[in-house]
Amino acid sequence: MTKLQDIRRQKARNDAQFEPNHDTPWGVIVEVNGSTSPPNRANMTWVDMWNRSNGRLAVINETTIKTAGTPVQLGPAPKPPYLAVVGTYNESLSPTDTTTNLGQFNTPPHAANHQYPTEATKGADAALIYQPAIQMLKLTGNGTDLTVSIQPLIYWVDGTRKTFPGADLDVTSYVPGTAGQTKRILVYLDKDTNNLAVVEGTAVSGAIPVPWPDAPDNAIPSDFVRLTNGQTAVTTASHVDEGRGLLGGGNGALSPFRATADGQIIIAENGAFTVRTPLVDAYGDIITDSQGRIVTT
Repeated sequence: MTKLQDIRRQKARNDAQFEPNHDTPWGVIVEVNGSTSPPNRANMTWVDMWNRSNGRLAVINETTIKTAGTPVQLGPAPKPPYLAVVGTYNESLSPTDTTTNLGQFNTPPHAANHQYPTEATKGADAALIYQPAIQMLKLTGNGTDLTVSIQPLIYWVDGTRKTFPGADLDVTSYVPGTAGQTKRILVYLDKDTNNLAVVEGTAVSGAIPVPWPDAPDNAIPSDFVRLTNGQTAVTTASHVDEGRGLLGGGNGALSPFRATADGQIIIAENGAFTVRTPLVDAYGDIITDSQGRIVTT
């Protein structure tokens, strides 16, 4: 063996320790006939190479990156001549792009790890869901001004489905005007109008506990907001307290009919129930009309 052959053999042995160079093109996932995968090939995905429609081909895809329009990095598949999706192609994004979150697609399917269907069948990394994480009618402050945001809610009133789309609310007018005073307000959804409303608590000074205002009968409570004289912003963690009664709290378990005087009754009028006081005669008997209906005031 010549010296040159020996050098070549040693170089080949050394090169074998390293991964060989590969072409790593990129492309964009696309739909063909309404699907990002070829028929009966769930492990493959349609990709436009270099985002050119004439470069479309099916590649191996064992990742969770399946959404059309996602830029992906390609590499060699275990079995040539296929290519394989190896990750998202972040270089295709503008450096100022803050709306596209591609990192979520780089995680393999693992939803079962976080599920908690029963005490006996918890996932390996079961997630406990606390009330603040639930978004329906949740109130948050932006930390920069006195505008709060309330999330949407679908609810029912007397068999009628209603949809509250969510809204922003400026609470500047509820900040106490007296130095040193603090109060709480309750932001709620008015079931009668499908609009946000506010009930104010009493403003107090010093170390006196800040009162919690009561929810009106027509309210679906959102959250409480603590406001102090001179305050210029609402920060969720510092100023917002949970007010939603998700398990029958709030006034959800109470009757919508409230008496204002002794002796009142609940009676149907014009197709709806209401609270009225019945008329009585000199002997204390309830008066009825010619059709046997109770006469009320």
